[in-house]
Amino acid sequence: MTGGPTPGTALAGRVALVTGVSRRVGIGTAVSRRLAGLGAALFLTSWAAHDREQPWGADPGGVDAVLAELRTTVVSPEQRVEQLEADDASWVTGQVINSEGGFRRFR
Repeated sequence: MTGGPTPGTALAGRVALVTGVSRRVGIGTAVSRRLAGLGAALFLTSWAAHDREQPWGADPGGVDAVLAELRTTVVSPEQRVEQLEADDASWVTGQVINSEGGFRRFR
């Protein structure tokens, strides 16, 4: 009986788009760690300004600390970790438009 996909190979050559990656203790970061461990390159979006306004607050190291940690979880030198930071309440529209454009540039 196997325990799931082989680490580092199941998603090799694929790009995962993960939203909500602005804190090292957040769900988006946990999902990103798992996807990177399976070999996916990552295109991430975050909205740290939103977190700063919440009771849990923003990551103490900022989004740069989140990205630095995720870059250590990749299993292949070909994997990339890229990020788009949203900065205002219109982020949903911008995220869709910019992520699509970023995704095309990323591949």
